[in-house]
Amino acid sequence: MATSGTYVTEVPLKGSAEKHYKRWKNENHLFPDAIGHHIQGVTVHDGEWDSHGSIKIWDYTCDGKPEVFKERRENDDENMAVTLRGLEGHVMEQLKVYDVIFQFIQKSPSDIVCKITMIWEKRTDDSPEPINYMKFVKSVAADMDQHVHGPGADIAISMLVQDTFELNGVSIDLLYAKLPLWIIHEDLDLAYDSILQNADEQTVRSLIGYRVTDQIFRLVPNIQSFRTTLRCIRHWAKKRGVYSNGLHSLAMAQSHSFFALYMKKGSFLGLQVWDPRRIPKDTLHKMPIITHAYPCMNSESFREGKKVCAAVEANEADQWDTLFEPFAFFEAYKHYLQISISASSVDDQKKSGEAGLSHVSES
Repeated sequence: MATSGTYVTEVPLKGSAEKHYKRWKNENHLFPDAIGHHIQGVTVHDGEWDSHGSIKIWDYTCDGKPEVFKERRENDDENMAVTLRGLEGHVMEQLKVYDVIFQFIQKSPSDIVCKITMIWEKRTDDSPEPINYMKFVKSVAADMDQHVHGPGADIAISMLVQDTFELNGVSIDLLYAKLPLWIIHEDLDLAYDSILQNADEQTVRSLIGYRVTDQIFRLVPNIQSFRTTLRCIRHWAKKRGVYSNGLHSLAMAQSHSFFALYMKKGSFLGLQVWDPRRIPKDTLHKMPIITHAYPCMNSESFREGKKVCAAVEANEADQWDTLFEPFAFFEAYKHYLQISISASSVDDQKKSGEAGLSHVSES
């Protein structure tokens, strides 16, 4: 009978055992971006990312050599343990049994240990013991923790990778998306949800804009009329100071319908208003931003917009200028934050201003 054995070691980690367990159970696809010097790729061969019994294939580098490992996953939610049972790959050429168990144990509110157990059996007595693989998996656990909790880990990462430029006087935001595909065909349909599988968070966010726009256009009976109305509302929102990124014969009826809809939205759509005074879970939000999903903070502006549109429809107003009157910000608010940004050139000034506004909205 060939030699068999068990290695056991512990790696000290920071944070909560639950989050580390979730990372190893559900988020293996993030490992290549986090610790690319160890892990170059993780793909699902069968099942789902977090499903018990799923089969995954790892591309990694051990002792400077690129290798492949195919494993069957076993998840133990009660003990927060993930077991990788070896099926095929380089390591299985020298081992008959190769099981690696990662168990996350909370030692204190801020410290945990990752208990790594490696159960192995050689194929022949001449096969080497997998001590090098034990060192490897220990380094993977430690380096993943360093990536999440080490120096610089708290630095905010941009949620969108984009290039901003002007073309013929039109400002364009060119978003970057990295799809896990070998070939991008011209007829690729980004509307399918399967396109998001194995994509990183930045890519998913980059695709959201296109996917939402595409879904809206599929529902709108008259796209040109919708675009005209949207430009009208966008111009109004900028003048009223309620515009955020991405919302003359005008589509008068549709503009009026827009304001009327949002005035009634809370009453007939049944949407919950963000209110930490009444809803305990809302107090957990670090930086709540009321978006178009439910803009309750802009109800006064919607009320005024509806009033102006109604007056135009009733021929009580000769023009639409009243709708686009600038919002008297300094009259409406007594307290505000003023930021002064200076630069050595016009281009630097523009970039600094955009960066400053971005940091204010994220901080």
